[in-house]
Amino acid sequence: MRSIGVVASGVALSVALSVTVTASCGIGTDDQPRALPITPTSTTPSTAAVPSGPVDAVLWYVENQKLIPATRAVEDRRLSTVLAALVDPSAKLEGELSNAVPLGTELLGVEEDRGSISIDLSGRFDELAGTARQLALGQLVFTATQDREARQVRFLVDGKPVRASTPERGDVDETTVCDFASLLPSADESTETQFAAATVEQLTERLARVGAQCG
Repeated sequence: MRSIGVVASGVALSVALSVTVTASCGIGTDDQPRALPITPTSTTPSTAAVPSGPVDAVLWYVENQKLIPATRAVEDRRLSTVLAALVDPSAKLEGELSNAVPLGTELLGVEEDRGSISIDLSGRFDELAGTARQLALGQLVFTATQDREARQVRFLVDGKPVRASTPERGDVDETTVCDFASLLPSADESTETQFAAATVEQLTERLARVGAQCG
């Protein structure tokens, strides 16, 4: 509101000076008032703009046959970006972390709808079987639901729905983190192993959420 007052005062002063100068120079004045041109004032850009550049996201990998979180820099937090980073074969993993998602797997599409997420993967993923497939699916489910309210996850391969192999319920059409809870380290394992402090914190927080969701 203060900036409007300053502009209005400036206009009034401009009008007064114009009348004074006109009168002193012998130039006639208009019988009717006319609008004066006002040059727009510049404003300072908002500092609340969306930041550009890499942001941190929590992705899930495998260590000693257990699902382990790790913080990765990604371009943005869109689900497609985060999952593409998870299947990225060029990602450098620290320590003993590994990726159960097979090399050459491509993310073909991601959809979110009414609390459900659909993940479409290339045919390379379908070559997995057994525990390795369960770990890879667990990575995808935990990563996809890390920062989202959606709980159900469905999978497709080359656009065709596939059943997900889980350690808790066997083959199912739709999964949740509860289906892969047994692949997480226990609370004791999380604190007794040589995980970094940030990893222990992320594990503890997710274990609490899984416990609340799965009972």
